[in-house]
Amino acid sequence: MHQQSSVVDLCCGPATLYQRYLRHKNIQYTGLDINSRFVKRLSSWGATGIRWDLRETKPFPPADYLIMQSSLYQFLPDPRPVLNRMLVAARKQVIITEPIRASGKNRSPSTARYGRRAFLQLALMQGDDY
Repeated sequence: MHQQSSVVDLCCGPATLYQRYLRHKNIQYTGLDINSRFVKRLSSWGATGIRWDLRETKPFPPADYLIMQSSLYQFLPDPRPVLNRMLVAARKQVIITEPIRASGKNRSPSTARYGRRAFLQLALMQGDDY
């Protein structure tokens, strides 16, 4: 991410991305999480933390980058509403890091089915041919 970029980190949790990688860069960081303790901690570090239930349908704050790390599984079996709102709010890019392939190989049949389905949905949204 370039200096002076804006980032919205969805389901930011303890804001590891901010704390380890973005805190000392010239980046406008906003962390959204349903857990008020995470939000308070983030705010105490000088970043913007907002208590936010992503299951609500209100639009996400606009930013250059919208990021979700290891949290997409919480919106299965249909992550499209969250993903669509991310795409609308992102001025440059949506970044999702998720161990979906591992979920697709899970021993639990329902978890494996959702993992494979989510992987395929993401691949299709990106235009990949699967």
